[in-house]
Amino acid sequence: MGDDSQSQFERSTVDELLERARALSQTKDLPTMLSIFVQAISDVADFECAAINMITDDGSLKVVAVAGPEELETVLLGTVGARESWDRRIAASDSYGAVRMRLADGRSPDLSVWMSDDAEWFARNDGHPRAWRPEYSIYVPMVDPVGELIGVVSVDLPRSGLIPDDAQLATLEVLVKQAESAISAAQTLARTALDEHIFNSMFEISSSAMFVADNTGRVTHANRCFREAFGDISEVAAFDVLVTAIERAGSFSGEVDSAFEAPVGERTFVVATGLPDDLSWFYVTVRGVAYTGSSPIRVVCTLADITGERRVRAKFQHDAEHDPLTGLYNRRGVREASLAVVKDCLPGSFLVAMLCDLDGFKQANDRHGHHYGDQVLVEIASLLRAAAPEPAVIGRFGGDEFVIVTSCASIHEAEKLADTIVRAVVVPIPESGEAVVAASAGMAMDDSEPRRELSELMQAADEALYRAKQTGGRRWMSAPMR
Repeated sequence: MGDDSQSQFERSTVDELLERARALSQTKDLPTMLSIFVQAISDVADFECAAINMITDDGSLKVVAVAGPEELETVLLGTVGARESWDRRIAASDSYGAVRMRLADGRSPDLSVWMSDDAEWFARNDGHPRAWRPEYSIYVPMVDPVGELIGVVSVDLPRSGLIPDDAQLATLEVLVKQAESAISAAQTLARTALDEHIFNSMFEISSSAMFVADNTGRVTHANRCFREAFGDISEVAAFDVLVTAIERAGSFSGEVDSAFEAPVGERTFVVATGLPDDLSWFYVTVRGVAYTGSSPIRVVCTLADITGERRVRAKFQHDAEHDPLTGLYNRRGVREASLAVVKDCLPGSFLVAMLCDLDGFKQANDRHGHHYGDQVLVEIASLLRAAAPEPAVIGRFGGDEFVIVTSCASIHEAEKLADTIVRAVVVPIPESGEAVVAASAGMAMDDSEPRRELSELMQAADEALYRAKQTGGRRWMSAPMR
């Protein structure tokens, strides 16, 4: 071939490459891309047969596109070969740049192959030192940007009938490299689209309420659970109105705003919505996503409903701090609830501890049985609640012993309360004439600063109760003030 014809061949090859590049750039669909590419191998690189083998999920290689005689498609398309067989076939070939060429019988018996039986095609160059023979083969491995194999291009029957020269092999390599980049990009795009689809599906069907917000406080995305729980909220600040209680945080919108200023990590807190007697509780996680530098441009907020957990925990706590018979506080509950009474006791007022013991209860219990005795205890609990309303803490320490902790503005008010309680706690005993179950009480008061320990007041009240019982019962007595 002369210089003019060689130049003309090179110019036409470049024109073909540019045309195929334009076609490839106009498609993002991988099957279409493979079809364009395999045909380009045949047309531009000048081979009558070409096939593309792509790596599958299990690591084998599958023929996904062919160009050439109709019988080639019938024999090869869809066939699968083991990766190990392909590795052996390529390793047994000689390298010409990225191209691998085997000028001997290098076909593996465990791979599906096609071999032309067109005797006339091979006879036309019979005797030529570079004549192409049926057992010859050419392969070009394709790799992704990190060097992992993504497929192999195989070609056969160069249209010249001769072993390809350097120019033809270079053209083939250029095409494969171009396709390699396009296929890798398409696969990455497909994986990204799949990941996005998976995320969107998981986001939408999550059993937790979720939303995405930008750094202006706008809610950009919300899942089904969120919409069902909170409606169509478009601004994070709207939560500050919805939230009726918050733990471990200042405000909902403030926590979200802070997430945009924080380094990689997450913020967690607890919020409640709804009416005070019917709260819904949520464990909130705020996590930055889509970082630019050290700051996120979006945050994902997850609100996991922990209402059931809170109610179970509240029930356990209630049971641990209350007498199951009367519903009053038990000893532990009195100790915990009294902390608030002590804290709220104003300077100059009196912290009051009163112990009550029932008179006549043993006789009533012995005569009418424990069931009746339980009824009496429940009735007395009700009488005490009426006589000493909130914020007084009322408890049962066991048996027929009751306790009241409260604050009073004056000694007179405390004495009036003690008198009211002793007068109120009177329960007639059936079939016993005028016999009743009544109460004796011992009271201790403290107006010192700082306050005396509640246990000291209880001890003093117990001593006063003992004196009240010793002097006939059904009365109250007060411990001396310190």
